[in-house]
Amino acid sequence: ELQSNGLQVSIIYVTGTYLKGSMMGGSTSELKDYAMVAAIVETSTDPWFFKTVGPQVTIDKWRSDFEKFAGTIKQE
Repeated sequence: ELQSNGLQVSIIYVTGTYLKGSMMGGSTSELKDYAMVAAIVETSTDPWFFKTVGPQVTIDKWRSDFEKFAGTIKQE
């Protein structure tokens, strides 16, 4: 949890196997060792949702930068 310009932001981080779907309801692919980091921002109108998904090693490398970004969000 953090505050960004008066907005409440929840940061979510999950790891595991990502089930990548194909277009038009086709088959899925299992991608192991994946991660997602997301920010849920409570605004005065609607929640905003930002996320990134990728190999865990990549998400782990950029996670702190994503969280810094989440700390700059503002509503105008």
